[in-house]
Amino acid sequence: ADEIYYRIFADINAAYSAFQAGELDVMYAIPPERFNDAKASYGDRLYEQEGDSFNYVGLPLYLDSFQDKRIRQAFSMAIDRQSIVDAVFDGRYTPATGFVAPIFDGAREGVCTYCKQDVEMAKKLLEEAGGWPEGKKLTLWANAGAGHDAWLQAVGNQIKSALGIDYELKVNLQFSEYLEKADNREFTGPFRLGWGPDYPFMETYLTPVFGTDADSNASTFSNADFDNLMKQGDSAPSMGEAIPYYQQAEDILAEELPVIPMFWRKVAALYSANVDTFVWNQVSGAAYGEITLK
Repeated sequence: ADEIYYRIFADINAAYSAFQAGELDVMYAIPPERFNDAKASYGDRLYEQEGDSFNYVGLPLYLDSFQDKRIRQAFSMAIDRQSIVDAVFDGRYTPATGFVAPIFDGAREGVCTYCKQDVEMAKKLLEEAGGWPEGKKLTLWANAGAGHDAWLQAVGNQIKSALGIDYELKVNLQFSEYLEKADNREFTGPFRLGWGPDYPFMETYLTPVFGTDADSNASTFSNADFDNLMKQGDSAPSMGEAIPYYQQAEDILAEELPVIPMFWRKVAALYSANVDTFVWNQVSGAAYGEITLK
């Protein structure tokens, strides 16, 4: 392409409407509820592959309510991720059982033993932690305009059903405002966030999100053993020798649960009839410099 124009939308459905109207040649995010429509309408111009986008429910450890890890574990075990994937995402997401994308070297299935629904164990953990304050609503946060309402409501419904905790949704902030609230530690309950890789190595999912004082550590998790294992991995002579240290660090996350792993989002992008060759880069997404037009 001789020129590339980027358009920014406040609402993902408005972007999809623009694609339908022929105003976009490439769209790399599809509203969950429009995916089947897009697949039926555009067929082989819908690109899919296993993804590396980590969706999680963060827990504000700066609040007293979430400092006991048994509370965090109980919430996680109250959630049936597969039922949400089936009902909300038509199977286009994969339930997360760890913190590193399954397609990355060093990723392991089932790292998070608290990521499988077990209502009785969830109740037991909550009771051991002293329970949830009587009559206190759980506030679940997400940014507006990105289609998160439905799955976050399903999370709230499952926690309410399993643990008897009522909830409310806060989905009224645009993403810039939402990130500012995260930076200022102003969330009053669990919050939706996500993470994608900056480079093709498992460390990209660990230090930036969970390292002490890391820029994207919205939960404010801090663990000296975790930090030390990450430093040992960083100092290893080779990538292969670093992986065991990073895996031990991930095991700490699986026990402490500063965030509740939810899904890995499969990659889905649309391209118009004007596109001759569509190219996707596993880390950076649509490879605009390599995409050719007819």
